[in-house]
Amino acid sequence: MNIKDAILKNNALSKLLKICDEERFGKVYIVGGFIRDHYFNIRSKDIDLSVEKNSNILANRISNIFNAKLENSMFSTHSIKSNQIKIDVASMRNESYTRPGSLPKIKLTNDIRGDLIRRDFTINSLAVCLNTRDIGKIIDPLDGLSDINNKILRNNHSLSFSDDPTRIFRAIKYSNKLGLRIHPDTKNQIYEYKKFIKNLSSKRILNELNLLLEDDFHTNFKYLSKYNIMSEIEKNLILFTDKISSFNKLPISKLQKIYLLTKNIDEKVGESLHNKSPDFFEWSKSIKLNHMYKKIQFNKYISSSEFYLSLKDFPREFLLFMELSEDRKYVKKQISSYLKKTSKIKLYINGSDLLKLGFKRGPAIGNILNEILLRKINGEIKTKSDEINFALKKMKHNLP
Repeated sequence: MNIKDAILKNNALSKLLKICDEERFGKVYIVGGFIRDHYFNIRSKDIDLSVEKNSNILANRISNIFNAKLENSMFSTHSIKSNQIKIDVASMRNESYTRPGSLPKIKLTNDIRGDLIRRDFTINSLAVCLNTRDIGKIIDPLDGLSDINNKILRNNHSLSFSDDPTRIFRAIKYSNKLGLRIHPDTKNQIYEYKKFIKNLSSKRILNELNLLLEDDFHTNFKYLSKYNIMSEIEKNLILFTDKISSFNKLPISKLQKIYLLTKNIDEKVGESLHNKSPDFFEWSKSIKLNHMYKKIQFNKYISSSEFYLSLKDFPREFLLFMELSEDRKYVKKQISSYLKKTSKIKLYINGSDLLKLGFKRGPAIGNILNEILLRKINGEIKTKSDEINFALKKMKHNLP
């Protein structure tokens, strides 16, 4: 299906075509994600429109058509939202930045090419006209279609990441989600300009992390580590931890969220957070768990019981996430095996049974039960009779 047919068959867009022809709006284009997703055979829920004139009036008209809520922003951008649709209407503009990571200064224009060039990546810098006379006409000033066909992610200009460092997070998101190869020049610029992440506000950082977590968060965060981006975030950690409540909205557990942000943080930072406010207890706890985990000397030939002793003090939830995050295949396999075994292995006997067998109250009972558990994990003890016989043997030899 070509892009023109995709527009005509889209329920929301087909309703908009008539009002797009009103002279007061000038040229109206659909831009960005809808076009990109069409060429990647992805169904897009969001619609972004770029308008030559009177974007606020067009947004109001669309809001009335769909009986949807209208929200206006400071950048001449208007969002129409309902359960069925999400449409953003923006005036064409040029942008300039006073310093790396600052919010842009906006200058409205009627130049669609300039509006596209100021965007982040070539694959997002495509526009298709919605006016009847030119409907379906593609504007592609940076050869974005060629990059889509070749599965390349390329930023629009050499200062793109300097102007807006949040684009670095998006480079990781798009390359992973769409299976794109990051162009060597773009990759070099990630390394060069990641230092400006420190200029971003806490809200903008958390928003980008949130978006990464909505997709394949494990792979996304693996790439954050690959490009040493987490270290740049860590430098500013104190600055955005006051926004910790924002993480409650993320679709994973709190411990996992914290783990993602503390994986490579120095333990002293954890102590600093804890001292600053009791609210950060889980942050400092997670950092210490990470350091405990790193100190474990994993070995391909370690016994199941030794592995149990290494991991028994870690919360199960933490280990589940470590299994996902672990790069070493043999460690991943060991953690998986450990979690499966410990979820199934239970002792048939308890302290009361040992008392009935003649043991005296005291720490010896706990020691014996723990040793039975370790042998059971190793497969040396299997049945209830095995457990009782081992306990009697220990009592006979007076080896509590």
